[in-house]
Amino acid sequence: MSNTNEHFEDNIAVVISEFNKDISTKLLDIFLTHANTVNFPQKNIEIHHVPGAFEIPLIAKQLAMMDNIDAIVCLGSVIRGETIHFELIAHQLAQGIREISQEHLTPIIFGVLTVENLEQAHARLHKASEFLDTALSMIARNRSF
Repeated sequence: MSNTNEHFEDNIAVVISEFNKDISTKLLDIFLTHANTVNFPQKNIEIHHVPGAFEIPLIAKQLAMMDNIDAIVCLGSVIRGETIHFELIAHQLAQGIREISQEHLTPIIFGVLTVENLEQAHARLHKASEFLDTALSMIARNRSF
């Protein structure tokens, strides 16, 4: 991403699931490291922890209602198990994020890895950088309207 000096006034909220904490922690670390790389001020990043992915939309909605939040990035992982729980959580999470984003016209980035196993989750940790880039891009596009 190019110089992000134009983003010094932007505020990004991160809603992060504590479930599969090892993956979530690494996603957040990569996200924050990338913020430093692109010179996005960490003081402009609010971090909100929730117990699991299912709880992300509630906090995302509260944040979307705030005037000082320009984008929300949802981080975490949902890993397939032996039951249909994976499908239920992933579907409800995606639907909730979409509805909130459209209702409040706030960019909400789906940064929750939905994977078959831990190996796939680890292989996709690098996506956290892309989630920040997407948030910054969407902030700029949203402002153009």
